[in-house]
Amino acid sequence: MRQAGTYSGILSGGISEELTVRSWMVTLKGKRRTLHKEDVAAAIISTDIFDFLVSLVSSSNGCETANLVNREEMVVEGI
Repeated sequence: MRQAGTYSGILSGGISEELTVRSWMVTLKGKRRTLHKEDVAAAIISTDIFDFLVSLVSSSNGCETANLVNREEMVVEGI
């Protein structure tokens, strides 16, 4: 029998992995090899599953970041 903490660890690991992959895609699209916080913000704004985080990243640079990536360009095959 698993404990509740184990399930939350698995869930948060999946979310962080997905966010990392999508952020890295934004970085590569910008022809860079260094992940910036703006890349993470763009990934959050452009992905429906991270809508609960939009309010955290869109307060100061939301308009600039939202223009970096279109939702259609963020499709990750195999995920």
